[in-house]
Amino acid sequence: MMVYAESRRSLLVVLVICVPVTLGALFYGVYLLTDSSPRDVKGAVVVLGSAAVIGGMFIVMPLRILRHQDPIFLLDDQGVECARGRFLWQDIREIVETTEWKDGGRIRTLVFVLKEATTPQPVERAYADGTVGGVVYRPRLGEHGLEITVNSCAKRARSALASYNHPPVPG
Repeated sequence: MMVYAESRRSLLVVLVICVPVTLGALFYGVYLLTDSSPRDVKGAVVVLGSAAVIGGMFIVMPLRILRHQDPIFLLDDQGVECARGRFLWQDIREIVETTEWKDGGRIRTLVFVLKEATTPQPVERAYADGTVGGVVYRPRLGEHGLEITVNSCAKRARSALASYNHPPVPG
């Protein structure tokens, strides 16, 4: 089961709301342009410019994410896989969910506590390893094990772990 930073459902909701708003603004801008009043031409330019910004930010970005979003991690019967490698369930002692407050925001992290001398196995696919939607999703091997930020997908991550009988414990 793959866990993504942004759920497809939330991105589709953004599209369902923004597409009609953008189209309405474009049609209104064209309507104002067809009017012969010079005052309305300035208003039309403002409306069309606003529609272009809304379209660029709130339509193109979700479409890009929907098409090219790499998962943060993958869970299967064998273990967990992310940008740092594959770790087998037998090499994971426990999974701890931590919450810390930094710069006025909450950061939720899953820590897969590894047994000593555990080394990651190579992976064959791409995983999120950077910033997605303004949040850093860069799994790292820390002093306690594999640490994966799950801010916007904490609920989906917990559900996925529970489906493999490995629910995280609060830390």
